[in-house]
Amino acid sequence: MKNILVLIALASLIIGCGPKQTPPAEIPKGPSGTANVRLSKGAAWFASRDIVTTVLVFTDSPLADANDPEEHVTSHGTKVPVVANTRDGRSGTISIAGTEYDVANGNVFLVSTVDGKFKVQQLARDLMQVQPNAENIEKFAMADQEIGAFLNAAEPAKK
Repeated sequence: MKNILVLIALASLIIGCGPKQTPPAEIPKGPSGTANVRLSKGAAWFASRDIVTTVLVFTDSPLADANDPEEHVTSHGTKVPVVANTRDGRSGTISIAGTEYDVANGNVFLVSTVDGKFKVQQLARDLMQVQPNAENIEKFAMADQEIGAFLNAAEPAKK
């Protein structure tokens, strides 16, 4: 019986001395929320969580009012209500001008506002490296062939 207790004690020491497990990498903590940003052509609305952009909405009209985080107002006065119901940009929904989209099908949206009518194209993109600010969003957009072409055809920002 004494030998069994010694073996159990030795086994638990050996098991406890194994390599330490490295915890999984965490997303950096930081501000979360939504905002509108002016771009050199067109404009963008984004949702972010912990300094990572989760959803992007690009419009082909310059931004007139950047104060309301749940409404994108173009320079033509067209209001594009945007409400995101997602924490990670991979699940949940986003409502653009009253139409709901499943972000599992894509987390980037191109919204044409020609003649006050909305035409929305949904794209799936990796946004993990896109920091939520105008400079990084525009850099990401112009490096993407589809988004860059959409914005290149957009109206330039008013000065």
